[in-house]
Amino acid sequence: MWLTEIAPGKASGKHYHPVHEFIYVLEGAGHFEVEGKPPVTMQAGDAVYLGPGQVHDTTNASTTAPAKALVVHVGEKGQPLFVPVRP
Repeated sequence: MWLTEIAPGKASGKHYHPVHEFIYVLEGAGHFEVEGKPPVTMQAGDAVYLGPGQVHDTTNASTTAPAKALVVHVGEKGQPLFVPVRP
């Protein structure tokens, strides 16, 4: 479990996690895109679950304030936290 922060106007970059991921937005808002699904905007109080291997990207919706979320991963010990996807 950790706190993640995306700077104003920045994106996480396309990536996936080899484990189950639960995200709870604490502050700000972000445009959340999961490969194969329409993008959604998530705001403080919203939560999402991603299964292992789901490629996604999050962009901070604000150009002035950070977006913060609590992230929980559930999986086998030793798995990488973040696997980038090359274009």
